[in-house]
Amino acid sequence: MVDVLVVCTANMIRSPLAELYLRDRLAHLPVTVRSAGTHPGPGDGMTRRARDAARDLGLSMTDAEAHRPQRLTRELVEQADIILGASRVHRSACVRLDLSALGRSFTMREFARLSAAVDAGSLANALARAGDDTDARVRAAIEQVREIRGTTNPPGDPTADDVFDPELSRRRAHYARAVDEMVPALDALVAYADLVSQMVPSR
Repeated sequence: MVDVLVVCTANMIRSPLAELYLRDRLAHLPVTVRSAGTHPGPGDGMTRRARDAARDLGLSMTDAEAHRPQRLTRELVEQADIILGASRVHRSACVRLDLSALGRSFTMREFARLSAAVDAGSLANALARAGDDTDARVRAAIEQVREIRGTTNPPGDPTADDVFDPELSRRRAHYARAVDEMVPALDALVAYADLVSQMVPSR
């Protein structure tokens, strides 16, 4: 199983929404999705507006209602094959817990931006070298994205890689903004995962 970890601050809005979304969209692949917060909120679940957003996205309301905020730990970071932070702050928090996570930690929007630039031929070659070992293929696929980060300039506005935090205001429009920024980024991850899964190792 490939382990995806999504991180935000309170684990009540952005990361649980992303967890539910990815769990739904990646259900056809051997992927486990978890979420955690750097400072889990005092509430006992997702916020009401976050649950409303989950419903509007057609996600499992049973899972949305069952969610409980979880604290980010070193163990969660170490277990994850890929880490997606809602913002650069969350990406950095994961790396502070485990320096080896640097090459597999991205913000959601950063991963979308970088994965779109991965050359399909280079990816195919990297996966061919990895063979049919799932762990090796996952590492190879993520390495292709990491290499793009090392050869391209970051956006002029660094906040372009962050997903807006609606908890700052709790306004409906700000929740909509967060969803509008997050969903295309998550769709890019799903598309990249599908591309990798379709590149069957040569026999």
